Amino acid sequence: MTDHRFTSHAHRYSLGIDRELGRHYISIPIIGDPVGFEEYYGIDEAVFDDLLADPERALRLAEQCRVRMHDRLLLYPPRSDRGTADVLGDPVPICYDQTDLAGRIAVALVDDLTDDTGWEVDLPTGTGRVVILDDTPNPHLTLRVHPVNEPSRVVLVDHSELGFTGR
Repeated sequence: MTDHRFTSHAHRYSLGIDRELGRHYISIPIIGDPVGFEEYYGIDEAVFDDLLADPERALRLAEQCRVRMHDRLLLYPPRSDRGTADVLGDPVPICYDQTDLAGRIAVALVDDLTDDTGWEVDLPTGTGRVVILDDTPNPHLTLRVHPVNEPSRVVLVDHSELGFTGR
C-alpha cells in the first residue's frame, strides 16, 4: 500500500512511502494499454526530505525517471507491457554515469554534435536522432552512436550533447 505525501498534479509526480516495503519513493504516471499505472522509484529518507523541500529538484528527478534514467531504483519490476512515461517538455540530457544506454535512441541537444575535443563529428547535416551503441559514457565522456538508419556510420559524441524525450 502506498501513501502519497505530496503530489504535483501540474508536473505529474508524487512523493510518498510504500508501507509494505517501508521505502520512500517518487512515482510517475505511465500510459499503458489498456490502462495506465504508476512506476515507483525507491529513494532514501534524506533524499525524500530534500525533494519535499525542493520541488524543482523533485521535478528534475521525475523527468529523469520518465526517460528511464533511474530504472535501477524501481521498487517493482516493470510490467512486460510497460507502456510509455507521461512526459513533459524538453529532452533530459544524458548523465555522465548513466547506464543501460545501448540500443536506445537519443536526440541531439545541439545543432552540430562534437566529440570530447570539441571537434564536429562526421554526421549528415540535420542529424537529430542517433542510436547509442555503448552501455554508458566512456572515460572521455563520449558515446559511440550512429544515425538511426545508418548503422555503418559510427562516431564518438560528447554525452552531454544527447538526451531523451521518452517519446
